[in-house]
Amino acid sequence: MVLQLMRQLSYLLDIATEFVRRHTPIAGKIEPGDIKRTDTPLIPPRAVREAIINALCHRDYTLENRSISIGIYDDRLEITSPGRLPKDMTIEKLKIEHESCPRNKAIANVLYRRGFIEQWGSGTEEIINLCAKFGLPEPEFIEDDNTFIVCFRAEFSAVKAKQREQDYSKLTKRQKEILEIIKEQENVSLSYIVSKLTDKPAERTTQRDIATLRKLGFIKKVGHVRYAKWSLK
Repeated sequence: MVLQLMRQLSYLLDIATEFVRRHTPIAGKIEPGDIKRTDTPLIPPRAVREAIINALCHRDYTLENRSISIGIYDDRLEITSPGRLPKDMTIEKLKIEHESCPRNKAIANVLYRRGFIEQWGSGTEEIINLCAKFGLPEPEFIEDDNTFIVCFRAEFSAVKAKQREQDYSKLTKRQKEILEIIKEQENVSLSYIVSKLTDKPAERTTQRDIATLRKLGFIKKVGHVRYAKWSLK
């Protein structure tokens, strides 16, 4: 029973952190005297992981049809958990050393034995410290009705826009032309794109260009493989 619970919790934690990793932008910068670009997640992964662990330990499982959720917006990331703070616990207490009061002791013990929890009552402090090291504002802890929210503030939209500009600048002339063709008429087929291109390249060459544009997030495929069409994303 304990082993099964451990596997389920590990699985939930892994897919949640992977979801955040895949859907939040990476901030790239070049340090003085270094020719290489350093890519860093906009929000510290350990802080996100800690917030998800806290949600698993403290959510109110008696609230039906409710679940832990992760919301990614232009200016913030929110991890929402059903249930309010335990009795005698306040938001201000979360910011300093405090006694741990897990609502779900069995889950908390499993996560502790698995090594996901290092020290009782230190999770929210760790989240604050990690955000400070990344130069981010202090995360917000919010109680809203029967919900507890951890809100990380970060300008996702600005980083995404900058990354998109950088990706666009690296496209070839033909790849940019493909984007213009798709922009003029949404949901177009590969054969239509080839027919509209100036240089009329081989279909396989155009397929490679389309694959690049799709990988970079400029376009998306619509429909099944045989009848696939392409649209701006």
